[in-house]
Amino acid sequence: MAGRESCIALLADGEKGRKEIALALNVSGKSGYLKRMLAELVEDGLIELTLLDKPNSSLQKYRLTAKGEMSFQNETSKSAKPYGKK
Repeated sequence: MAGRESCIALLADGEKGRKEIALALNVSGKSGYLKRMLAELVEDGLIELTLLDKPNSSLQKYRLTAKGEMSFQNETSKSAKPYGKK
């Protein structure tokens, strides 16, 4: 199943709505899993809502925060290093 890292990598390309995220991660748009994952990423400060005053808006999108961008860069730099090297 899709994980937090996949969601962060997806949002590194720009703002996405819940449906776009669900399609890209191959999960149900009404999935409790997706809702919990997005809420956890927001709570952890890795992503943020684009419409802060309307969290339930159908126009709501998610984007990476500076902390989320750093997390993404750290993950991509880890995966780019050859095995056996630190």
